[in-house]
Amino acid sequence: MRRFGEDKTNNRVIKVTGEATVSAKPDIAVISFNVSELSQDYSEAVNGLDAFVNEIKTALSKLHIDVNLLKTASFNVNTEYEGYSDDKGVWKNRFAGYRATESLKLELGLDNKLLGELLTAVSAASAHPEINVRFSVKDKTKLKDRLISRAVKDSARKAKILCEAADVELGEVMTINYSFREPEIFSPTAYNRGAGLLEAKAAMCDITPEDVSLTDSVTVLWEIK
Repeated sequence: MRRFGEDKTNNRVIKVTGEATVSAKPDIAVISFNVSELSQDYSEAVNGLDAFVNEIKTALSKLHIDVNLLKTASFNVNTEYEGYSDDKGVWKNRFAGYRATESLKLELGLDNKLLGELLTAVSAASAHPEINVRFSVKDKTKLKDRLISRAVKDSARKAKILCEAADVELGEVMTINYSFREPEIFSPTAYNRGAGLLEAKAAMCDITPEDVSLTDSVTVLWEIK
């Protein structure tokens, strides 16, 4: 009895790549808020940014959303310069201030009514954050496991067809080659605040995001008896 994956000297082999695609209906909304503050003073830029973030947290609290679900994806403070023309018409750069930026992420169960209320409340804040909404599935592991399983089964199906056509018998699996990757698992449907608040408010009430879809492949080396 040979062990799974054990190396063997056998020229009678067939290598088949199995492919599969799986789909699932989105059940979560992933909302990103990007806020920034520019000031000549470093501390004022950071404190102003903190005030904007607190506005967003207040909006969440009023909607009975746990503020601990709001996570910081990135935080940066950079110097910013602006161009200007001096009295002689020479173009120069001058210090504009410190730009403090923070990207926040929030995952919620897919609830169109709550999502619409949240976008309206946050968009009305003085921070005027850039808002992006994408849709995904909560149990990503289950979806990826189903995808890999189907890809292996597809390899077996193709290998059997090839062996039957060649009038040979398919043997056991010799090796399985799978290159792990971490795909983005999002629906093609997305929303960006640039579309306008009033339009967003109407859209979010009735939105039905497209299914999440993943495609992957697995290569299996089979013995031919």
